[in-house]
Amino acid sequence: KKPIRTILQSMSLVDDADPDQPADVRRQVMALPPNYVHSLDSSHMLMTASACRRAGIAFAAVHDSYWSHACDVDAMNAILRNQFVDLHRPNLLQRLRDEWLERYACCRGEGAACAEYDPGPDSAYKQCAQPGCKRVRWDAPAVRLPMPARGELDIGVVRDSTYFFA
Repeated sequence: KKPIRTILQSMSLVDDADPDQPADVRRQVMALPPNYVHSLDSSHMLMTASACRRAGIAFAAVHDSYWSHACDVDAMNAILRNQFVDLHRPNLLQRLRDEWLERYACCRGEGAACAEYDPGPDSAYKQCAQPGCKRVRWDAPAVRLPMPARGELDIGVVRDSTYFFA
């Protein structure tokens, strides 16, 4: 760590290239939900911008504020809602979990039963000890929990709701 002081703040610069510097698992876990939601918001914006372009509608945005010419607001409103429904109709949380389990699970598929399993001293997410394997063992109790059941909301109702996007 290298401390840096400016007129406005003090902070520490960490060299990410240092292989001996451990990842801060707690901070990574805490960053996941807001970053995931932000990725959904940005996906929605990209889908909306693309659909507006295909429809010949001028589209501009800053963060989560979208606008167009006044004569196109009603059409953009419909596109905005349709793209939201298209994005959120699939079970995105289940898809994310399935992709992570496939991508980051034990490459032998054996989990804690793997002969190369190395639990380490305090880690809930354990690094594989198999030479060349950089995958994580998903043995934490939270990972084994079943996905929550989806509710009964028909996401298509946003197409007809009075208030949708602010």
